[in-house]
Amino acid sequence: MSARLRKILAHLGVVETDVFHHDWISATLVKINRYNSNTARFLFELPKGYTRSGLQVTSAIFIRFGETEDDEVIRPYTPISELDNPEMVELLIKMYPQGNASVYMHNMKVGDKIDMLGPVSKYPLKPNQHDHLVLLGGGTGITPLYQLIRGVLSNPLDKTRLTLLYGNVQETDILLKEELDKLQAEHPLQFKIVYTLDHPGPEWKGRVGFIDRDLLEQVTHPSEPNVKIFVCGPPGFYKAMSGEPESALDQGELTGLLKELGYTKDQVYKF
Repeated sequence: MSARLRKILAHLGVVETDVFHHDWISATLVKINRYNSNTARFLFELPKGYTRSGLQVTSAIFIRFGETEDDEVIRPYTPISELDNPEMVELLIKMYPQGNASVYMHNMKVGDKIDMLGPVSKYPLKPNQHDHLVLLGGGTGITPLYQLIRGVLSNPLDKTRLTLLYGNVQETDILLKEELDKLQAEHPLQFKIVYTLDHPGPEWKGRVGFIDRDLLEQVTHPSEPNVKIFVCGPPGFYKAMSGEPESALDQGELTGLLKELGYTKDQVYKF
């Protein structure tokens, strides 16, 4: 690993990478599935010879692009692909007009290549480590939560209860809904979802409004034994729920609704 790369990863909070031979690899875009007007799924094939992706629950990879070191852009993304898929990495990415990385990704074409590094574990979750995981998601913040949910439910020995509170603006903004609903149907006693929308259409039959005190108090309480809350979403969502993490290595102080309800910093993890 080059000294420059080591410095970049240290700044991002990465101590050690896992399977990409501690260096960047070139992955090939093999498929694009448009999810809605501004979000797409990008399926990348790893170079020949990789026997495992190394992905695990709550792990991310980094992408890199740019012609020179001066314009180089590095961003972390949480894959939504199967954790044990040895050849493929799939990313779900929403395009933000001012986001260099998302705009670049949405301009890619099948056959294009991009540099990847990782995976990097964020929260070393072990089976049955917690009795109840409460997952608070907003928008594209669903990707690490989805990875966590699928990782827990894929292990028949893991009896951890899961509750997902997932907020969006409109119904078309709900990402991975088909996959999430299927998991809930397959594990009705272990996994529960509450979708809530700010501006639903006339056909919406679910909850309306933000994730608020009343909703949270229906699913958990600070005194619940061995509960852990995971939070992921856009900046405004973090501000309302918990405050943003300071960096990959520093969770920062707990603020927002979770602080008001009496949760401690140790009970909350911010992706």
